[in-house]
Amino acid sequence: MTPRSFVLYAVLLVAAIASYLIATDSDDGGDIRVDNDLVNSGYYMLDAEIRGFGTDGNYLYRLQANEIAEDLDTGIVRLLGVDLKYRDDADVPWRLTAKTGELTPDGMRLELVGDVQASNVDGSVPTTLRTSSLTVDPQRYELSTDARVDLRVGERSISATGMLAFLNEDRIEFRSNVNGKFLP
Repeated sequence: MTPRSFVLYAVLLVAAIASYLIATDSDDGGDIRVDNDLVNSGYYMLDAEIRGFGTDGNYLYRLQANEIAEDLDTGIVRLLGVDLKYRDDADVPWRLTAKTGELTPDGMRLELVGDVQASNVDGSVPTTLRTSSLTVDPQRYELSTDARVDLRVGERSISATGMLAFLNEDRIEFRSNVNGKFLP
């Protein structure tokens, strides 16, 4: 046995003994606690990114999250700390953020909940839409909600209950209780 091999085996032996001691040393009587939400996870990732593709097979958007977990029973992908942005050349200069989200297994619908914000990031007039929940169809560039919506375009503001937005057309349809403030 060469000295190099001996050192490698010694290091591996020490690591094995240490891991055994750590695993058997327990202050709570050896009970193992398992997070039930993770037991049914198909995968679980931290600070990860999902790339969505259009019907033509080309990269369409990137969906980043602090935590991503797939539910094995439903196939739904649960997200924490959500950030969605379309590719730069998609002519859809919008960025969507939220506390949580759920992506359907086929990637055709994303439900965002909690401090949802959609911001136009093209550098022109600052435009920000805020709501508590939002349904996103990333393939069709559509947003919808029945919740209260606050839209700010520069110094102008509009609030409404419910809306449908078409990001690729820069068009928003408000549903009811529309109120606005427009200063010259």
